[in-house]
Amino acid sequence: HKAAGNEHPKWPGAEEGTTVRDVVAEEVVFAVKTAQQFHAERVPVVKRTWARAAPHLLFFSNATDPEIPTIRTEGVPNIEVGHCAKLQWILHYLFARYAAAPREPPQVKFFVIVDDDTLVSVPRMVNALSEYNDEGPLCVGERFGYGFSLVNGSFGWNYPTGGSGMVLNAKALAAVVSCEACVCPSPGSPDDWYLGIWLEKILGIPVRHHEGLHQWPPSHYAHNQLRHSPPPVSFHSWRLEHGLTPEQIYEQYLRS
Repeated sequence: HKAAGNEHPKWPGAEEGTTVRDVVAEEVVFAVKTAQQFHAERVPVVKRTWARAAPHLLFFSNATDPEIPTIRTEGVPNIEVGHCAKLQWILHYLFARYAAAPREPPQVKFFVIVDDDTLVSVPRMVNALSEYNDEGPLCVGERFGYGFSLVNGSFGWNYPTGGSGMVLNAKALAAVVSCEACVCPSPGSPDDWYLGIWLEKILGIPVRHHEGLHQWPPSHYAHNQLRHSPPPVSFHSWRLEHGLTPEQIYEQYLRS
């Protein structure tokens, strides 16, 4: 629901009368989590599809590869699942590079963290982020919930599913990075779970749901759901899609 001109209406909870101007691609940083064993298989897919539309794209890995290039998550063990420590390392890196004392103009407004088997429509992501007021700290993702009590709901939490894309605005990033209580129980703890705990339980920062972000490939969603929902922004786990290559998924569902 766009307002006239280059402004967008406020999201629920914003101050009355506030509007948001369009976000541009140069104000969004995409951070891809990868690992050495996927450099040859998954990173080329990212580069052949959506990478070309992202002005700021960084690959974070347990190994240095100048051909990609990657940023080595030094001191973080390479864990098969979970990746909490890796996410925390990436968040601190992004804050130091773009938010604390920015080395590169323009000012970055949003940080999108995805997996190396995530496919993204960059123009649609940027357009989606224009719908959110970035005056206050917030997170955007395909929102899942975990552990909610049927009695009063006080024991669970919301979290942004990691594969579909976890989006933090600059103020949310700063809040998480400066939070002493926001820690990983272990390096392999689920990164998206604990990001949700840090945001909602500790910092009181909302996790906003966006229907265009998808934790699974297209065949895992009902056809009518995709047909009648907003245009898809992302799909994850393309390797689970039977009959379509990741390039075909991108061309069919995500190319704007």
